[in-house]
Amino acid sequence: MPRIAYDEIADAYAAIVAAALIDPTSVLGVATRCLLATVGPVTDLDVCDLGCGEGHLARSLAERRGRVVGVDLSARLLTLARARTPDSTVVFVRDDAQRLNALRDGAFDLVVANLALTDVPDLGATYRAVRRVLRPRGRFVFSITHPCFQAPGASIDLDGEGQFAGRRVGRYVAEGFWRSTNEEGIRGRVGAYHRTLATYLNGLVAVGFTIRGLVEPTLPPDRSHDPYVQGQARVPSVLVIDAGRPTGLDADAAATIA
Repeated sequence: MPRIAYDEIADAYAAIVAAALIDPTSVLGVATRCLLATVGPVTDLDVCDLGCGEGHLARSLAERRGRVVGVDLSARLLTLARARTPDSTVVFVRDDAQRLNALRDGAFDLVVANLALTDVPDLGATYRAVRRVLRPRGRFVFSITHPCFQAPGASIDLDGEGQFAGRRVGRYVAEGFWRSTNEEGIRGRVGAYHRTLATYLNGLVAVGFTIRGLVEPTLPPDRSHDPYVQGQARVPSVLVIDAGRPTGLDADAAATIA
């Protein structure tokens, strides 16, 4: 098994997640709320939380009466997830999102991934694995940091009064692995894979998914003097994509070709 970066920072990562989830201005908080709203009711659905980490989203889905399996590659994060999840309401499985070898074909009505796909080197392989474990008419709903506005090297421009003026993006088309200059943040510690919007959407279509909808959540406008909060209200930091696994020969053929 290769070195798993999240095993080395699991406790720090879990602490960052806990703080972010109670901060209404955090990217994780915005993404989680929007993803859950996009998914809607999950009562009696079989749900896979892909890249579940310490299990916060899996627990929320279980509280909404879904039958949830959480999948992650980090053994340390899965240990934390099991310890924090009461009464075995979620089954946690160690597996690679690019393969999902531990999951059987057509096992799920819904697969979700919350800010997890930027950790995966092979997006196409992940899409194919997700499609395989979904039932016909199943859904794949995932959030990512918005690739158009949160690209490597992106920065905030301030006006003469130190308030938010805009977001500057200079390296959008340069796909690949990158690492944030913030050494204390998650992306500074483990890095991420940047991809264009076209790569995310065309990859879904190539393996037979249909695009059901896109959501670009923002914070409500307020009178905050924090440029970061102002920017979150004007430029989306998160993108949520809702994709469907259709039935029919065309979809099966697309997946086979891909």
